[in-house]
Amino acid sequence: MREGFSLIELLILAIILSILTAVAISNYLKYKNKAIVSRIQSDLISCAGELMAEYADRGIKEKTCITNLSNDTCTLIVSERGDYIKIANSNCTFKIKSSNLKVICTIKTDYGDVNGVISCSPQ
Repeated sequence: MREGFSLIELLILAIILSILTAVAISNYLKYKNKAIVSRIQSDLISCAGELMAEYADRGIKEKTCITNLSNDTCTLIVSERGDYIKIANSNCTFKIKSSNLKVICTIKTDYGDVNGVISCSPQ
């Protein structure tokens, strides 16, 4: 009767574990990047809401938005008619501190609504 595992069995186990680890790490990084993009988008939506409130209360037409994930900023401005918000430079690029990820955000201004029209995507 033999005891223990053969070298071939241990090698097969190591290969299977390596494949599973590679798949798990890949999925983790995808979810992490997706969470980063969602966080930046959420921060911009909040900032846009703050700007609309400040515009309604005090007539302020410009606000610089920041996020904790990046040192970059984004300047939002109220349109000439005051009915929607746009990005001063047509888009915002955020370089994420903890990775090589860049997130580019735009606002579609043809709807006249802030929520739901700010879109961000990883680069």
